[in-house]
Amino acid sequence: MKVNVEYLANFRLITGKNREKITLNKGCSLDELVKKLNTMYGREFCRTLLDHEGNLKPYMMLIVNNREIYPSMQIKLTEIKLRDGDSVAFLPPLSGG
Repeated sequence: MKVNVEYLANFRLITGKNREKITLNKGCSLDELVKKLNTMYGREFCRTLLDHEGNLKPYMMLIVNNREIYPSMQIKLTEIKLRDGDSVAFLPPLSGG
C-alpha cells in the first residue's frame, strides 16, 4: 500500500522533500511508518519527532487524514492503523509573528 506523506519545516530540511509516497505493508501502523522514515532519513528524523521513550514530543503534531494527533491525546503510534491512500503530515512547532 502507498501512504502520502507531507513534511513541514524541520522535517522538510531533514528529508529534502515537501512530500512523497511511501510504500508499506498492508495494515501497517503509524509507528511502522515512522520506523521506515527513520531508516530512510536517519536518526535525526526520529530525534526531532519522538522522546526517549518513543512517544511524540510534547510540542509535535501529526495530521492523519485531516485528524490532528497531539501528544496530550496519549494515543500510541502503534494504535493508528494506516490504509492505502492515507495522508500523514509531520508538523513541528511553528512560531512567528
